[in-house]
Amino acid sequence: MDGKRTWLDWPLTRILPAAWCMATIWWLSDRSTFPRPPGDWLDWNILAHFGIFGTLGITLWFGLGMNSRLSERERSIYAIALAVAYGMLDEFHQRYTPGRSSDPFDVLVDFLGATTFVLVIPRLYDRFAR
Repeated sequence: MDGKRTWLDWPLTRILPAAWCMATIWWLSDRSTFPRPPGDWLDWNILAHFGIFGTLGITLWFGLGMNSRLSERERSIYAIALAVAYGMLDEFHQRYTPGRSSDPFDVLVDFLGATTFVLVIPRLYDRFAR
């Protein structure tokens, strides 16, 4: 490393993707209704939760990369735990949103999405980026 800083070295740059993802989740959770895609809604709901919380997990993992004191394992655990905690907050929020309901199964899907993205994407990147 030549000591030059890149845009990825700035903490705000590392945090913004996770903050954007969290804001998007909150905005979507705050809607009483929104257009539903064709087909079985349950399948789309599972895919949506898996994808958005997977994205949140990997953006948190990316953001935690600024803390060099964390091992890769700790970084992964913290990213998954934070994503699941936000999923729980999301379900609590939906409980009090008119037209929405809270479902503990969604938190399980959030966990599976975050875990899959955090454990798979960095390894795929390492494998194919070299």
